[in-house]
Amino acid sequence: MFRPNVFIMRWVCIAIFLTSMHIVNENASAATVPDDAKQYMDKLATKTLGILGDKGIPLTEREQKVRTLLGENLAIEAIGRFVVGRAWRSASKEQKSVYRDLFESFITLTYAKRLGGYAGEQFTITSSKNVGKKGDALVTTEIQRPSGPPLKASWRIRYSKGAFLILDVMVEGISMVVAQRAEFTTIIKKSGMQGLIETLRAKASSFGVRAPK
Repeated sequence: MFRPNVFIMRWVCIAIFLTSMHIVNENASAATVPDDAKQYMDKLATKTLGILGDKGIPLTEREQKVRTLLGENLAIEAIGRFVVGRAWRSASKEQKSVYRDLFESFITLTYAKRLGGYAGEQFTITSSKNVGKKGDALVTTEIQRPSGPPLKASWRIRYSKGAFLILDVMVEGISMVVAQRAEFTTIIKKSGMQGLIETLRAKASSFGVRAPK
């Protein structure tokens, strides 16, 4: 099962937090301007990392604020459907309802906990260019680690309907959305959709949160 290390996942979470992340199939009206995507990312990064680095805010409060913001900004419905793949179509109405609630708790709690451990690492935007048939912008960064060489991370961004959307986050060439889908698929193949639901319920409980029934 794919399990990226804590440092990488922390920065993946920061990447997702910087703007709304949507798994979408809509057509873009025009190519995303690379410089605009770069400036957008830079401004949001400066603001977000400033909040995360504020040691005057208790860790629990910082995590709660992050969780609330994630809940408001992540396209949880779309992401949740994507990561379970075909299992969504065969799931019962009740299973879908329970899964939605559990997945929201899972993704916001997981990312909030990891973001809360931000230790002041810095990143630099190294390039921004158009990629793909729809003209998305690929913004590439280098994350300065306490030890070892810089970590490369890329964000595929699309400007559509007046907003910038991150379609995927890739760390050292690994798609985090695809990795999450692979992990969930393994659970579903072994225990079915109900097995995944029980796994998510257990994870929520491990965070000390009352899991949706």
